[in-house]
Parts: sequence; C-alpha cells; structure tokens
Amino acid sequence: MSYISISFYILFGLTVILYYMFPVRLRWTVLLAGSVFFYCFAAPSLRSCIFFLATILLGWLLGFFVGRVRHAFILCLCSLLPLIAFKLNTPLTAHPLLVPLGISYYSLQLYSYLSDVRSGRIAPQRNPFKFILYMSFFPQIVQGPIPRYDKLSDQLFNGNGFDSRNIVSSMELIVWGFFLKYMIADKADVVVGEIFGGYTDMTGAVILLGAILYSIQLYADFLACVTIARGTAIAFGIRLRDNFHHPYFAPTVQDFWRRWHMSLSFWLRDYVYIPLGGSRKGVIRKYINLVITFLVSGFWHGGLAPNYLFWGLLHALYQIAGSLTIGVRNRLLGLSRLTPDSFPVRLFRAAVTSFLVMVAWVIFRADTLAQGLDMLKMMFTTTTWPELKELMPAIIRMGAFMDPKEWYVLGISIALLLAVSLAQSRVIIKDVISRLWLPFRWFIYIAAIITVAVFGSYGSGFNAADFIYGSF
Repeated sequence: MSYISISFYILFGLTVILYYMFPVRLRWTVLLAGSVFFYCFAAPSLRSCIFFLATILLGWLLGFFVGRVRHAFILCLCSLLPLIAFKLNTPLTAHPLLVPLGISYYSLQLYSYLSDVRSGRIAPQRNPFKFILYMSFFPQIVQGPIPRYDKLSDQLFNGNGFDSRNIVSSMELIVWGFFLKYMIADKADVVVGEIFGGYTDMTGAVILLGAILYSIQLYADFLACVTIARGTAIAFGIRLRDNFHHPYFAPTVQDFWRRWHMSLSFWLRDYVYIPLGGSRKGVIRKYINLVITFLVSGFWHGGLAPNYLFWGLLHALYQIAGSLTIGVRNRLLGLSRLTPDSFPVRLFRAAVTSFLVMVAWVIFRADTLAQGLDMLKMMFTTTTWPELKELMPAIIRMGAFMDPKEWYVLGISIALLLAVSLAQSRVIIKDVISRLWLPFRWFIYIAAIITVAVFGSYGSGFNAADFIYGSF
C-alpha cells in the first residue's frame, strides 16, 4: 500500500469520515487505528510489524529513564541500533522481510524524542497507545517529514474540528503531488534510467542531460511524496512541516541544506552537528564537525556504500570551500559594483550552487563510486558546445529514450513547476486560488485532475516507480 495506490485512498477516505464522526476527545483513536491498519498492510511481513512495535514500546519505556539516569545518552543511542544494523546490512537485518517499513525515518524520530526528554524539553508520554500513534502516524511514517514530538503531539491527541477548507487544501496538495510524481518524476525516470544504465555508450552532453534530469526527478519525486503526506494530514486538521523551500534557488550549498529535506537537515544540525560542538570550538573543529555530520548523512542514505559516503564528504567540502573563499568572492562582487541582492548575482549564485549539487547527485545516483566518477569525467571532458546546442532537438526529433510527445509533456511540466516555484516566492498560490470565483476555481481543479489522468505516466503497461526516498 503506497501513497499512490487506490487502497491507500480508500483507507484515507474511511479514516477521514470516521475521524469526524467520533467525539473530539476520541479522534486520536481513529488515527491510531488507521495508522496500524496502514502499517500492517504496507509492511513487508508480520515479523517486521512485530519488530516495529517492539522498537516503539522499548522507546516508550526508555522515555521514562533517560531523564533520570546517568549516561542517559547511551540509552538514547540504543534507539538507533536497529537502523545502524540495517545500514550495515548485518545478517540479522539483511533479509528484506525483517526490515521494518520506514525504519530510516522513525528511528530518527524516536532518537529526537528521547533526546528531548533527556534534555527536559518535553515530558515523556505516559499513554503507550498515544506514543504508538506519534511514531506511526500513517501520512508520514514511510518517507517523512521527520516530526518533532512538541510540534506534532498536540495536533494528534487533542482532536480537531471539521473545516471544509482543510478538505479543499488536502485535495489541492494531493493533486499537486500527483502532478509532480506522474508528470515529472516518473517521466524523467525513464530517461535517467537509460542514461545511467548505459552511460558507456553515451556522449558527455547526454550524460549532462541525465544529470540535470536526475536533479529534477529527485526533487519532484521527493516533493511529491511530502506534498501528498501533507495533503493527507491536513484533511485531519494536522499540519506537517514543509520539507522543501525551493532548494535550487539557494545561493550557497549551505543554504541549499536549509531548504532541502529540511526535517533531516535540522535533525542532523540539532542532534549531530551542535552536540559535536558546532562552530563554537574554532574553525578547524567546525570543519571537522561538518565532515562528520555529512558523513552521517551519507551513511543514513546508503550505509557504508562508498558513493554515498563520498557524496556526503563532497557536500562538506563544498561548504568548507565556500567558507574559505567568502572573502575573495565578496571582493570580486565589490569590484563588479553589483549588490548581493541584484538579480544577476542571485541568478549566477543559484546556477553555480545547483551545478555543484548536480555534480554530487551524479555520485549519489550511480551504482558505484567508480561509475559516478567515470560519468563525471566523461561529462567534463567530452561535452562540446555544438553538441549541446543540437542535443535536445535531435533527441526529440529521433524520439530517443521516449516518444517526442512525452518530451513535450515533460518540458511543459518542468516549466510549470519552475513558474509555480517563482510565483510562490512572492505569493501563496492556494490563497490566490481560494479567492477566485467558485466555478472557475473548480474548473482549475477538474482540469488539473484530467491533465494528470490523461498525460501522466501511469496506467496499463506502466509501473510507477517507487518513491526514491522510500528506498533509504
């Protein structure tokens, strides 16, 4: 049962109906039942469900001790042991039927809960069933965003009144998520898969195209999942945090990580980087802490796989290089007589940052570190300007990788995503839509649904790709 399956929306619809039928003080029990039902049907096996439940109950019990005993930090770390074992691919966790669904997300969630109890920021939850709901809330259990107890618990346990605006917002977010998934991510996946799978037969320009499309695919795919999760939650009046803030508009790599997968980025900052000392113990120590933090990020994504660790290290080196060269860059900017907020400067900085991130994504997507480095070598040494100018016209004309009509749909969809992202930096689009004349507003909704249904990559003969971040 995935976020794009019919069975999920049947469960979602029934849960919404029952939620508002129950008394407010008991509505959390409906969410608990829906979450348990979802997990039991989505999990790979009964054993993984039992493992998940045992982990949660152990975490619940630890919550009563971490604030009272010496060396409680060790008890907090115990919550990460199953995740570490899974990432190390130990014999105990190597079999997929033993691995609990969403382990990479709920493990970090549990650790943050225990750490916050240990520090006195929150009190331990005494009701085990409410704690199970917090850990298993079905819109976000599989791929996040990673919630904090103090931000989510009251919304889950106190119950929310019915508001038709929440239902409309839910529909808007879910439709937008389907657009991102079917109109961009899954179409780009067809091209990206062929290029990365057969890169030795490709030119540097084609590899560059694959790198660009993968950057877009990964963003659209993960944003789709989080958007659908937020849309599902808002139907119950529950607001999950946004996990993205236009990351490819970031002027620096450091700022990119304030905008990309924000719940993970802030978790790494609060529970890895700051406890290591952050930037409080000198410049050298700051750089070491950055390297450790991003190696932890690489490990979270892919265990000890060299390409994921190298990807994390590369992002740390980007930030260190940015810190070391900030003086030179500011002097050059002063000589240009342009201000940091001027459009040419912002565009240039965003383009450079996106290019650096794209280079790292090639390593991230490659099957091995050697393949990733080889692809980058080909991309930088064999790409020519004449080939770049003729690349897309030639690909579309020949129908390479997919039908020309699919290329046009993908291009228009990416352009629409860019336009919406630019508009969102100035206005809240859903508020603009809500002020439109009612018949015109519903015309937009129906047109959007029909467009995704007609032009999206799904249906007979097509297997929608799994959400990328679900594999982590």
